Amino acid sequence: MSDDTPDDASSSSRRSDPAPVLVVDDHAPNLIAIEAVLSDLHYKLVAARSGTEALLRLQEQPYAVVLMDIRMPGLDGFATASFMRQRVESSETPIVFITGEDIDRKRLDQAYGLGAVEFLIKPFDPHVLRSKVALFAELFRLRGQARALRRSRDEQREGVRSREEWLAMVAHDLRQPLAATGLSVAAILRNSSEVEVERMRRHYAIIQRALMHMERMVGDLLDISRLESGAFEVQLAPSSMPEILHQAVDLLSATATQRGIRLEMAPVPAPCIVLCERDRILQVLSNLVGNAIKFVSPGGSIFVGCQMAGDEIVVFVRDTGPGIPEEHVSHVFDKYWRGKRSRDGLGLGLPIVRSIITAHRGRVWLDSTLGKGCTFYFSLPLADGPRTAGD
Repeated sequence: MSDDTPDDASSSSRRSDPAPVLVVDDHAPNLIAIEAVLSDLHYKLVAARSGTEALLRLQEQPYAVVLMDIRMPGLDGFATASFMRQRVESSETPIVFITGEDIDRKRLDQAYGLGAVEFLIKPFDPHVLRSKVALFAELFRLRGQARALRRSRDEQREGVRSREEWLAMVAHDLRQPLAATGLSVAAILRNSSEVEVERMRRHYAIIQRALMHMERMVGDLLDISRLESGAFEVQLAPSSMPEILHQAVDLLSATATQRGIRLEMAPVPAPCIVLCERDRILQVLSNLVGNAIKFVSPGGSIFVGCQMAGDEIVVFVRDTGPGIPEEHVSHVFDKYWRGKRSRDGLGLGLPIVRSIITAHRGRVWLDSTLGKGCTFYFSLPLADGPRTAGD
């Protein structure tokens, strides 16, 4: 069949598999006439010489539309339509009745009650038939695309669920040998002479750093698994944001200093009491400051601080690093995404940050200028409602 057609609707159907069209008529010349009208379009025409044969064809595959004569021996068009509507595979298939006689009101109501969508009186206008079939073929194509999208979405959801379950299992299984390795190294040092300990100290430090890095990755896997399963919860309690910031700076200062980076805390308003789970906010700050330490060059600076904003407080981590390219900014909080800045890790740290802050009913965002550094922000609700900086 030729793909050339003037019909706009049928032109879009050419981009997919030919839409199947069932033509039901006991009179062979009528079947030939309909095929002649539709033969140059992108349809798969299937002929049936009786209502019984039509029902058999409908069991074989779905159809975009059924073009059916009313007056046929045995099962006429109305009876065939009635059986179609009783079957799941054809209960919603459009039916266009083609008849050579006028239909009275009673028969018309009966036909529409059986799900007929249109009538054509013989001799029909070929252009009318082509346009109606083109419309149903396009609807058939769109329904097929919708089903394919739903299947793809369901398969992706199942794949994500299976992956997260597997990651959680692996993370749990890894924690025990990691702990055992750390304990074994410590035991070796305890049972060694001072000379041996001094000789092994550098190697021990390397092992400890590797174990800590692996422990962080395992922790990320467990966190993301809990987040995906809906089992992640935070226990909110009033906490001093300045104290949390001081603790985070104290914990990470040694690492920053070792890399020749200045880590400072900006002046903060007092008392600045927020509703949060303290350890989780420390985890957020450790992640953000830790990322900054990885990407800031020696001699650079990192500043942490907070400021009032109505009934919430906004915390910031600002660095003088290389910044993040504009095209990457929208992806940094995506799971498993790693940009060119990333040197290690699983790409889970920032997604976990976002999930933790979201669980606190807060927001997280960033500003970045390439070559001048970037600033990560997150908000937390104040424990005692709106305050101003002068309160």
